[in-house]
Amino acid sequence: MSSYLLSIFIFIVFLLPEVLSGSNIKILTTSKDIFIPPAIAENGKSFVYTGFDEETRKPAIFVAYRNSDGNFSKPVAAVTTETIVKSLGESLISFPYSGLYSHVGFNSPTIQDDIITFCSILKSWKKGVFYGIKNSGRWTVSPIVLQGDDAPETSGLFFRSFYGAYISINSEIIFLTVLNDSSEAIYAFKITPSQNTMLGKVVQLYSSDDNIYDFYNLSVAQGNFAIRADDPSGKTFIYVYSRKDNKLVKTAPDEYGEMPQGHRITIKGPSFFDGKIAYSAYGESHDRKPTYAIYTNAGNNNFSVPIIVTGKMIPSLNVEFSKVWNPTLSIKNNKAYIAFMGYNARNDKYSGVYFACIENGEVTLKSIAVPGQEIGDHKVIKSAEIGAVSMRDGIIPMAIKLKSGESVIAVTKVY
Repeated sequence: MSSYLLSIFIFIVFLLPEVLSGSNIKILTTSKDIFIPPAIAENGKSFVYTGFDEETRKPAIFVAYRNSDGNFSKPVAAVTTETIVKSLGESLISFPYSGLYSHVGFNSPTIQDDIITFCSILKSWKKGVFYGIKNSGRWTVSPIVLQGDDAPETSGLFFRSFYGAYISINSEIIFLTVLNDSSEAIYAFKITPSQNTMLGKVVQLYSSDDNIYDFYNLSVAQGNFAIRADDPSGKTFIYVYSRKDNKLVKTAPDEYGEMPQGHRITIKGPSFFDGKIAYSAYGESHDRKPTYAIYTNAGNNNFSVPIIVTGKMIPSLNVEFSKVWNPTLSIKNNKAYIAFMGYNARNDKYSGVYFACIENGEVTLKSIAVPGQEIGDHKVIKSAEIGAVSMRDGIIPMAIKLKSGESVIAVTKVY
């Protein structure tokens, strides 16, 4: 091998670890448009996303299932805007509805086994929370609560808006609401798939008050949840719900390491799992330059020290990030795993998907799907995104935009 070729080889292998072969990324389908990236079920056996259905030429919720061999089936449209909502006799407008909380992922439909839950708007423009359930291979959609319905456990208030409906592993659906007095509340209800019925009534788990308010970014796992909220000082924290005590427990680092000092820290996107949390945050310096970071108290990590921060070179990735966000936390065998999105400062127009493993406070970072990476049959990634719940059982489903202009749904297994 000539010295020139050897130099090129060393450059590729050691200085560009971000550009991977993509051999472990499996493309499941090509789509004209993907609206919201996939959210994977808590048991890792299925995932759901929204996109354009070529057959009906309508927006749709797509579902893919994991087969017995560990591979996922090609996603199929389960519910479209042509689907008539049972008992109401009308269809929906889109998935999900747009609004204050409609940034990528948070309003994603979620799935567990053969139940999908989501927020949407009826053709009559009435908002609601709905669930789809599959019996004998056929999906039917029913309403849970609708705009204008009386809000249980309140003094005559009614529902105004709904956000972030998540279904947990026990078939309980938890969702965030805004009531007609602008207060917020978190409600839950449970479904029995075999009976296609709800058990009991919609139950309020917690409501905002003078001590905790401005609920935002709900994360549900293992029957519990975490949520971002403000306290009377105006500071933002993550609160973890305790069913035993029916309380929201405030959680946050003692300090935000490597963040600009003296400025408000904005918390985004908490991810909750096994009593631990991870979330992204950002702050601006005096020159208004933002710093983004991801913090977690999982994996015996020092909660005040970010596992990843922008504005500094990451030698193992050969990347300096301009933005990191949308983490999903998972824990197995005393190791914490976080999938997240990152933007390379060299070209911050397009996002990539990355992965962190935290064990005894030690953080290992890897690239999963990044711009310029080749996957499949000479397909090159332009950008890659993950959804609200992006990783379970080591599986990460992704929405990937190719340089050819195509969009694909793909999956990979990281542990």
